Amino acid sequence: MVKQKRQDDCGIAAVAMIARTSYRKVERKYREVFPGELGFRTKPKDVRKLLKKLEAPVRLGPRVPCSRLDWPRIKKTALAAINSNKVGDEWHWVVYVHGSPPYVLDPRIGRRTDWRRMRLAWYHTLACHPEE
Repeated sequence: MVKQKRQDDCGIAAVAMIARTSYRKVERKYREVFPGELGFRTKPKDVRKLLKKLEAPVRLGPRVPCSRLDWPRIKKTALAAINSNKVGDEWHWVVYVHGSPPYVLDPRIGRRTDWRRMRLAWYHTLACHPEE
């Protein structure tokens, strides 16, 4: 579990969790890849870029839109966007862990299973890079 350190850095913490590395390493890479950025807001393309630059052994699958309570539909570990605003340009990144039982690693709160309070907007399943 990697906790976020600021209000807008849930993506940094989520990338650290799925890449299995430290917050500090991802933060440094973010500053290197996105110089001049004032905050740490991340879009899916930013997450993909960070995972690639970190040489993480995972990749993000395509965006899967869903309704707010579609958690049972997710069949693999995934990066999920929750609690998006009405415009859809702001959300909170969490890591959904498909286990028995499933749970969410929320970089702001910790481990969660309060499904009705987490309004799912979309998710990206995680896949290992194929061996080359």
